[in-house]
Amino acid sequence: MEAALGLPARPDLEAGLGPIGGLWTALQWAGDRGDDGVLLLGCDMPLVSEDLLRTILAWSDDAPAVVPVGPEGPEPLCALYRSTCTPEVERRLHSDDRSLRGLAEAVGAALIGEEAVARVADAQTTFLNVNTVQERDRAEDLLDPRGPRAPASP
Repeated sequence: MEAALGLPARPDLEAGLGPIGGLWTALQWAGDRGDDGVLLLGCDMPLVSEDLLRTILAWSDDAPAVVPVGPEGPEPLCALYRSTCTPEVERRLHSDDRSLRGLAEAVGAALIGEEAVARVADAQTTFLNVNTVQERDRAEDLLDPRGPRAPASP
Protein backbone atom coordinates (compact mmCIF):
# COMPACT_ATOMS: atom_id res chain seq x y z
CA MET A 1 0.00 0.00 0.00
CA GLU A 2 2.86 2.38 0.78
CA ALA A 3 4.21 2.17 -2.76
CA ALA A 4 0.77 2.47 -4.34
CA LEU A 5 -0.22 5.59 -2.42
CA GLY A 6 3.19 7.13 -1.84
CA LEU A 7 2.37 7.39 1.87
CA PRO A 8 4.03 5.73 4.84
CA ALA A 9 2.26 2.58 6.02
CA ARG A 10 2.70 -0.01 8.73
CA PRO A 11 1.31 -3.52 8.99
CA ASP A 12 -0.69 -4.36 12.10
CA LEU A 13 1.52 -5.07 15.09
CA GLU A 14 -0.36 -8.35 15.47
CA ALA A 15 -2.27 -9.80 12.54
CA GLY A 16 -5.78 -11.15 12.87
CA LEU A 17 -7.18 -8.76 15.47
CA GLY A 18 -9.49 -6.91 13.09
CA PRO A 19 -10.14 -3.16 13.22
CA ILE A 20 -9.09 -2.83 16.85
CA GLY A 21 -5.69 -4.26 15.90
CA GLY A 22 -5.35 -1.59 13.22
CA LEU A 23 -6.34 1.10 15.71
CA TRP A 24 -3.81 -0.23 18.23
CA THR A 25 -1.08 -0.13 15.58
CA ALA A 26 -2.05 3.41 14.58
CA LEU A 27 -2.06 4.61 18.20
CA GLN A 28 1.38 3.08 18.77
CA TRP A 29 2.67 4.78 15.63
CA ALA A 30 1.13 8.09 16.73
CA GLY A 31 2.90 7.73 20.07
CA ASP A 32 6.23 7.07 18.32
CA ARG A 33 5.70 10.27 16.31
CA GLY A 34 4.68 12.32 19.35
CA ASP A 35 1.09 12.72 18.08
CA ASP A 36 -1.87 12.89 20.46
CA GLY A 37 -3.99 10.38 18.57
CA VAL A 38 -5.26 9.23 15.20
CA LEU A 39 -8.06 9.90 12.78
CA LEU A 40 -9.23 6.42 11.87
CA LEU A 41 -10.96 5.92 8.52
CA GLY A 42 -11.90 2.51 7.18
CA CYS A 43 -10.39 1.82 3.77
CA ASP A 44 -13.81 0.66 2.57
CA MET A 45 -15.49 4.06 3.16
CA PRO A 46 -14.73 6.06 -0.01
CA LEU A 47 -17.54 8.61 0.37
CA VAL A 48 -16.47 10.26 3.64
CA SER A 49 -16.01 13.95 2.93
CA GLU A 50 -13.24 16.30 3.94
CA ASP A 51 -15.86 18.46 5.67
CA LEU A 52 -16.92 15.56 7.88
CA LEU A 53 -13.30 14.75 8.78
CA ARG A 54 -12.70 18.40 9.68
CA THR A 55 -15.84 18.37 11.83
CA ILE A 56 -14.63 15.27 13.69
CA LEU A 57 -11.22 16.84 14.31
CA ALA A 58 -12.75 20.08 15.60
CA TRP A 59 -15.57 18.57 17.65
CA SER A 60 -14.01 18.26 21.11
CA ASP A 61 -10.64 19.09 22.56
CA ASP A 62 -10.99 16.87 25.62
CA ALA A 63 -12.95 13.77 24.63
CA PRO A 64 -10.86 10.59 24.41
CA ALA A 65 -12.63 9.79 21.13
CA VAL A 66 -15.02 11.53 18.74
CA VAL A 67 -17.41 9.35 16.74
CA PRO A 68 -20.02 10.49 14.20
CA VAL A 69 -23.45 8.89 14.22
CA GLY A 70 -25.03 7.67 11.00
CA PRO A 71 -28.39 6.08 10.23
CA GLU A 72 -27.16 2.76 11.64
CA GLY A 73 -25.67 4.23 14.82
CA PRO A 74 -22.14 5.27 15.78
CA GLU A 75 -19.55 4.92 13.01
CA PRO A 76 -16.34 4.04 14.90
CA LEU A 77 -14.39 3.32 11.70
CA CYS A 78 -14.60 7.03 10.91
CA ALA A 79 -13.51 8.58 14.18
CA LEU A 80 -10.84 10.35 16.19
CA TYR A 81 -9.11 8.32 18.91
CA ARG A 82 -6.70 10.04 21.28
CA SER A 83 -3.75 8.32 22.93
CA THR A 84 -5.70 8.20 26.20
CA CYS A 85 -7.72 5.35 24.59
CA THR A 86 -4.65 3.11 24.31
CA PRO A 87 -5.02 1.31 27.67
CA GLU A 88 -8.64 0.38 26.89
CA VAL A 89 -7.68 -0.69 23.36
CA GLU A 90 -4.95 -2.93 24.78
CA ARG A 91 -7.33 -4.38 27.37
CA ARG A 92 -9.75 -5.36 24.59
CA LEU A 93 -7.20 -6.76 22.11
CA HIS A 94 -7.43 -10.33 23.38
CA SER A 95 -10.86 -10.15 24.98
CA ASP A 96 -14.21 -11.35 23.70
CA ASP A 97 -15.21 -7.74 22.94
CA ARG A 98 -13.07 -6.19 20.21
CA SER A 99 -15.96 -4.02 19.03
CA LEU A 100 -14.99 -0.45 18.25
CA ARG A 101 -18.51 0.63 19.20
CA GLY A 102 -17.94 -0.98 22.58
CA LEU A 103 -14.58 0.75 22.85
CA ALA A 104 -16.14 4.14 22.04
CA GLU A 105 -18.74 3.60 24.74
CA ALA A 106 -16.17 2.40 27.29
CA VAL A 107 -13.93 5.45 26.86
CA GLY A 108 -16.81 7.93 26.88
CA ALA A 109 -16.50 9.09 23.29
CA ALA A 110 -18.16 12.31 22.24
CA LEU A 111 -20.81 11.51 19.65
CA ILE A 112 -21.55 13.78 16.73
CA GLY A 113 -25.30 13.35 16.23
CA GLU A 114 -26.96 12.60 12.90
CA GLU A 115 -28.26 16.17 12.59
CA ALA A 116 -24.74 17.61 12.94
CA VAL A 117 -23.36 15.03 10.49
CA ALA A 118 -26.11 15.97 8.01
CA ARG A 119 -24.92 19.59 8.04
CA VAL A 120 -21.60 18.55 6.45
CA ALA A 121 -22.33 15.24 4.70
CA ASP A 122 -25.09 13.14 3.21
CA ALA A 123 -25.75 10.88 6.18
CA GLN A 124 -27.50 8.34 3.94
CA THR A 125 -24.42 7.70 1.78
CA THR A 126 -21.30 9.02 3.50
CA PHE A 127 -20.74 5.89 5.59
CA LEU A 128 -21.34 3.45 2.72
CA ASN A 129 -19.00 0.47 3.08
CA VAL A 130 -17.71 -0.87 -0.22
CA ASN A 131 -17.14 -4.59 0.19
CA THR A 132 -19.09 -6.06 -2.71
CA VAL A 133 -19.36 -5.44 -6.45
CA GLN A 134 -22.86 -4.02 -5.94
CA GLU A 135 -21.63 -1.60 -3.25
CA ARG A 136 -18.74 -0.57 -5.51
CA ASP A 137 -21.17 0.11 -8.35
CA ARG A 138 -23.38 2.17 -6.04
CA ALA A 139 -20.38 4.21 -4.82
CA GLU A 140 -19.24 4.79 -8.40
CA ASP A 141 -22.74 5.96 -9.35
CA LEU A 142 -22.81 8.35 -6.38
CA LEU A 143 -19.40 9.75 -7.33
CA ASP A 144 -20.17 10.11 -11.04
CA PRO A 145 -21.19 13.72 -11.78
CA ARG A 146 -23.24 12.44 -14.75
CA GLY A 147 -25.49 10.43 -12.44
CA PRO A 148 -26.24 6.70 -12.20
CA ARG A 149 -25.30 4.44 -15.08
CA ALA A 150 -28.00 2.70 -17.05
CA PRO A 151 -28.32 -0.98 -16.18
CA ALA A 152 -26.39 -3.28 -18.54
CA SER A 153 -28.52 -4.97 -21.20
CA PRO A 154 -28.77 -8.74 -21.16
